[in-house]
Amino acid sequence: MSRTAALLLALLCVVSAPALSTPLHAAPSPAGTAASVDGPNETDGPTIHTTNTTARLALVDVASEGRDGTVVDVGTSVEFETDRIGERHREVTFETRLDEADSADERGTIIEDELDRIEDRRSALVERERTAYRSYANGEIDERDLLRDLGRVHAEASQLEGSLSTVEREAIGEHGDRAWQLRIEVSKFQGPVREAIVDATAGERDPVQIHVQAGQDGLVLSMIDGNTFHRESYRPDQRDRVDAQGQALDQQAAIERHYPWVAANRGSDNTHGMETYAGLWRGIVSHPHGELTTFLDTGTESPFREFQSLQLDALPTEEAANETVGDLTFRIDRTYPAGPALVTLTEGDTAPHPTFVFVDDEAVVGTNVEGEAWFVAPGDTVYVVSVTVDDVEFVADVIQDEE
Repeated sequence: MSRTAALLLALLCVVSAPALSTPLHAAPSPAGTAASVDGPNETDGPTIHTTNTTARLALVDVASEGRDGTVVDVGTSVEFETDRIGERHREVTFETRLDEADSADERGTIIEDELDRIEDRRSALVERERTAYRSYANGEIDERDLLRDLGRVHAEASQLEGSLSTVEREAIGEHGDRAWQLRIEVSKFQGPVREAIVDATAGERDPVQIHVQAGQDGLVLSMIDGNTFHRESYRPDQRDRVDAQGQALDQQAAIERHYPWVAANRGSDNTHGMETYAGLWRGIVSHPHGELTTFLDTGTESPFREFQSLQLDALPTEEAANETVGDLTFRIDRTYPAGPALVTLTEGDTAPHPTFVFVDDEAVVGTNVEGEAWFVAPGDTVYVVSVTVDDVEFVADVIQDEE
């Protein structure tokens, strides 16, 4: 345990004198200022547009929302490893069959059988993911169970991607194209948040807190990792694998429609087209605030899955609360609902000792040595942030614009 974590734990356990309460009620910021991050929000299909940062793929209705921290889980880690060993065995079996094939036709049949097997596994991952987030939305499982299930989906998708790389080395023509296309299809199940879940479960990285939103129409996962805000969103209702088959897509027009700020501020652009196989197009676009990976359906011409990695110090923010008591100053800067928010504590020209930040009465993060703490805000229109420093309790109602 780090010194900061140990100090925070000690602070939580100390029984202190009665605190002096200083409630704050931050009014909405006036339109047109830097506070108008979404300024105002506009929606185009499934995406919410913003005026000075990237748009984002959002849910229509959030049935369940919460957060949970990842933990080392030996049992789950063993499940992941068992799945990995099983997939590696199937991969070796495939290579052995190819080596023993007597003709090009036999090799083609073996490759086609392997691609059919992987396609079946891909379909099973779709169903497993859907069952997990809908069960959470219905209140049948909690955040911990949901994250475990999604971590396993990510791990299996990673294993399938490895198997597909093996197929690609052996396949040519239509089989090679199908293998490449399937690999892009499988990549949809892998994102930075899910990767963190798998690594933390196995004890290969520090624990991280995951913010979850789910409804019948999809799922959003968010986390802050160092100076990066990661967000994954999924809207299967925007996916139509039947009507999208063979459809062409004006990729530039689609990015301009759904991500206008990104289109106007894009940097290097790495894109992968898949119109002929699965009716999807994957675009990976860098921009001044980070990187966007979007999967667009060529039939609906809308994104249905999205990964965003945004640099916190590059994001535009608005001041949501600011209060001073003696030498202590408490400030909150926000972005958008269910986006990153920043608490800053100062004591004169320095920072006070580390302390917990509570969001709606739940301890979610501790301040660092600079007195700062980033966290993923709730999606609610109003939420409450509180911190206690030197027996002074600051309480702020943070008001967010309705989406």
